[in-house]
Amino acid sequence: MVLMISLSMIQTESEITGIYRCATGNTTCRNLNTTGKIVAGKISGQRVSLRVMHEDVSSCLFEGAFSTDAGTGSYVCLQGGGMVERGAWKIQRTYGP
Repeated sequence: MVLMISLSMIQTESEITGIYRCATGNTTCRNLNTTGKIVAGKISGQRVSLRVMHEDVSSCLFEGAFSTDAGTGSYVCLQGGGMVERGAWKIQRTYGP
């Protein structure tokens, strides 16, 4: 299964904010959440942690590491006090407009 997401991130010192977008590939975005907001993000060296909040009040926590143009890690999604999804992520930087 492939789920394509994009993260538009803004880094201010060690803090990260930004927007999460999900586009269906071979699977549907969880709970049909196609957008979200990075409400808490930190970077320290190559290590990164992000909390993405969705309109349905669920959130996903992303942990991992970035290199110059890529990143990998794991995530867990929470709703109503419980875990509803977990998995791995891989991201590639894109350049351009």
